[in-house]
Parts: sequence; C-alpha cells; structure tokens
Amino acid sequence: MTLHPQTIEGPWRAGIVLDWHTIESKLAGENEFGHPVFETTRSEIGELLYQFKYRSNHQALSQLLALAMERMAKARGKFGLVLPVPPSNPTRTVTQQIAAG
Repeated sequence: MTLHPQTIEGPWRAGIVLDWHTIESKLAGENEFGHPVFETTRSEIGELLYQFKYRSNHQALSQLLALAMERMAKARGKFGLVLPVPPSNPTRTVTQQIAAG
C-alpha cells in the first residue's frame, strides 16, 4: 500500500488528505455514443472509493475505512477532527455512508 498524504491549508492548525484519487487519466477514444472514454489509474484509496461510489461495491467501503484508520493510527492520535468531503451532487449519500462507517 502506497499512500500519498498531502497537507492542505485552511483556517486550522494543520490538515492532510489521505491520498490522491486519480494518479493518471488518458483519453482512450470515444464510445458508441461519441462520449470520451478514459484509461484511468487510481490510487488504492481512489480505486476503493470509485468501486464503492460508482460500482455499488459495499465491501470496498470497509476496505477504504480500514486503510483510512491504518493511516490515521500512524499519526498517533494527532487528529482532532476528521471531515469527509461533501459530494458534488447533494442527492448522493456516499459521504454520509463513509462518515457513518
């Protein structure tokens, strides 16, 4: 497991994100409807999120949470708050499901 945590700036003392979602995305062509098709390489966390969010793979959620907990455990209790990023589409419940997990 390779994580790429990054610091983020804001009105807080310190913040991080656990990993990138997409490592690389290349245009591969078009589908039968003329829509672009991409070859996408995701991080491990990014792939689990994709599988949960877009493929309704609920097992991916438990794996995603386990990876997040492992990463946070390495920080030895330095987290005062964990915030899930809200979805771009407010009708999606993915963020609520992740936060509840």
